[in-house]
This record gives sequence, C-alpha cells and structure tokens, in this order.
Amino acid sequence: SQSRYAGTNILFWGPAGTGKTELAAAMAKKDGWEIKSIGDISESDTEEKSRADRLTNLKIALKLFTGDGKTVLLFDEIEDLFKVDNNATFSKAFINRIIETTTVPIIWTTNSLMALGSPVMRRMTYNIHCTTPPKSARRTMWEKYADKYGVSLDEETKKMLDCFDIPPALIHNSMYRDWE
Repeated sequence: SQSRYAGTNILFWGPAGTGKTELAAAMAKKDGWEIKSIGDISESDTEEKSRADRLTNLKIALKLFTGDGKTVLLFDEIEDLFKVDNNATFSKAFINRIIETTTVPIIWTTNSLMALGSPVMRRMTYNIHCTTPPKSARRTMWEKYADKYGVSLDEETKKMLDCFDIPPALIHNSMYRDWE
C-alpha cells in the first residue's frame, strides 16, 4: 500500500546523460508502480515551465494521487526549484516541507548536488549516485547502438571509443541518425 511508502523521497544524482530518469522509470515499472512525471513539457506546450508552474503541478499531483496506492511521482531536475529568476525570492523551507510531508512517493533527479544544499539532502530517504558506466558497459552500449542503427564500428574505432568517459545518452545520440 502507498501509505507504507508515504514520505519516501529518493534522489538520483549524477552527470547529465547517465540514465537517472530511465532508472527511475525502470524501478517503478519493476515494482508495479505507475510513474507520473511532474512539471515536464508535453507536445502541446509552447513555453518552458517556470519554477512556479512546476511546483503547482507537483502540489496538484500530490492531491490527485494521495491514497491511490500505485503511483510514484518523478520530479526531474530538482535543482530548477532553487534557481532565482529575475530577482524572485522563494522559500527553501516550502520545498523542504513538501519533501517532509509528501504522502506520495517521489523520485527526484539532479545533475548537481551543490544546488540543493544539505537541508534537502538530509530529508531524502535514499540518495543514489548515477555515474558513467565502466568501459566494458560502454563498449556493450556502443556495439548495441551500432547494430541497432546500422553503424559499422571497426576494432580500432572501438578501442578509441573506450578511452572516453561518455554517458549512455551521448552514446545513443551519437549513433542515432534521423536525417534520412
């Protein structure tokens, strides 16, 4: 039941492109949860969502999904909540209160722990550091995407690619060709 997980906040952190969002979705699916992305853009959106828009979406989602027992929320790039736009002021205590009182499990992601600060960090139930995979895993990804997209990689090229700490998203993007 969701009440068993009330107050659960999980933070996935690490460099861009390391698969934080994909990991969150995979974990939710594996455990039979529906994941709802909060404050994300959709095809009908024409403008970037502001901090206020994203927080409003979060508050609405918390009301909608409280007690349903099957939803986990995903708030990508929590660091956006701590950026000051046009000299706007905001209360960090407000975000801390959301984290402390949530009745719906939330997975948060960030590229930078520095933006969050220790008060947010200590309120998280779990902190999971996502890093660039080791060379052997990156090699497998290069080969998988090369095969998927019909790109030829000779052994010399593979050895050269092994030398770079490239995150999974960039490996995929370098192989994906949509120009045809």
